[in-house]
Amino acid sequence: MTQIENIFGKPSEVIHVLVVDDESSITDFMKAAIESYGYQTLTANSGEEALELFNTYPIDLVITDLAMPGMHGFELMEKLHTKNPDVVLIVFTILDTKETMREAMKRGAFDFLSKPILLTELEVTIRNAVELIHQRRAIRQAETQIEKMRSLLVQYDERKYEDTLLPKLFKGWKYEEYLQFRTIGKEITLNEGSRVEWENQSSIIVVLSGRIRIERNHSSILILRTGDAWGAFSLLQISFAPVTLIAEEESHIFRITPKEAISFFKVHEERLFKLWILNLIRQQTEWMDIVFQELSLTNRIKSHSSYN
Repeated sequence: MTQIENIFGKPSEVIHVLVVDDESSITDFMKAAIESYGYQTLTANSGEEALELFNTYPIDLVITDLAMPGMHGFELMEKLHTKNPDVVLIVFTILDTKETMREAMKRGAFDFLSKPILLTELEVTIRNAVELIHQRRAIRQAETQIEKMRSLLVQYDERKYEDTLLPKLFKGWKYEEYLQFRTIGKEITLNEGSRVEWENQSSIIVVLSGRIRIERNHSSILILRTGDAWGAFSLLQISFAPVTLIAEEESHIFRITPKEAISFFKVHEERLFKLWILNLIRQQTEWMDIVFQELSLTNRIKSHSSYN
């Protein structure tokens, strides 16, 4: 097996051959010989008949005479090559001259056979042509697989990029699902220094950009950055003490009521609600860790001050 076959698998072994000559005795003789090599073979006794067969069947290899009544072998080769540039063409003729060979090569001939046909020469030529066909198939198969992988990588990169755009509360959602969710809420711009008193926390907010400080009783308890959310527990009818939102820089937030959110989840997959709750728990855990770290640091500072 070739390196390409090792990577992408072996291409199809089936080879379809078309033999063209105006003498039936020659085409019958060659058909029997080529089929004994294991290749499916059709015959035609004119260029016109060959074209009809070529348009009907998946022909890989054409062996054609040149001097035939009606359509000449060169004209046939040109037409075949125009229809399928990958078709392998072999010429056999009694007119075995350099000029004939040059003309045939111009029209895409892979090899030549001289009349009368010698079976040993025919088999070697056929085997070489079939090897070329397999190589081309393997390359096409590899190109197809590479294109599929490239497409998957592009899709992965797009999804990965979209994931970076998703706020933490929506991780695992499809980006279009997140955009659909945003259509039912309200987007608000807060100028730097803006304060929003949030007494009953009856809304859920998601920071689309900027930096929001959460204060309770004039003490800072948390900083919300791009992608963070606040008030999502209100969806579970859990209430908290009033807080104040303060924009430390120009910020854009998305605001939605629990009723609006519940209406959305009722008509969408249960998966989205489960991911919402899971992401909510993860975010709250992260915040608790931050709060505990800050409390621990504060206690160490107080302890150190008392000691001094």
